[in-house]
Amino acid sequence: MIDDAMRRSFLYSFPVPVAVTVLATRPTVYLQERPQRPNLTLHAIDGAGIGTTTATGASVVVDDLSDLTDPPALLASVRAFAPHARVFALVSNAAYAPTLARFTAGAPFPLAYALVEAELPALFDQARYRMLSCTSIGGRSPVATFPQHVAEAGVVFEVASHAVAERLCAAGYLVVADPR
Repeated sequence: MIDDAMRRSFLYSFPVPVAVTVLATRPTVYLQERPQRPNLTLHAIDGAGIGTTTATGASVVVDDLSDLTDPPALLASVRAFAPHARVFALVSNAAYAPTLARFTAGAPFPLAYALVEAELPALFDQARYRMLSCTSIGGRSPVATFPQHVAEAGVVFEVASHAVAERLCAAGYLVVADPR
């Protein structure tokens, strides 16, 4: 899951003078940062996405793609209002061990659109974006030896490979994409 510390750290990667348009389902961090960032345009969005809006600058941040019921439609909306903008999408990892453990224990699944890393290339391709990178963010370091057991809130996950460890340990992903 993407948390406020990850959001803030990501926002700090943009120099203050750079114009950035942020589309956020959870805008609190961006609202707090806006007074120090006059070139930040913020649009709070709900699970359904956005209506008509405009972008300032060449960068659009989408936070959190997993909170939307139709991520491809949102990406299509971004293309419509900012056809040449680079997209930076924060995406919660549906396979993050703490999220899966809470779900297994009976909590409702917290994401409107559960996404794992393997699904992201097809999602962006469907919206006519070319993924430039997909980087794991947050979470914890994957285990180094296999087989291994990862315990989370009373649930034990058997980890047989580095790929499985990375899926369980990444809280989310930062996807950078350009329009095709």
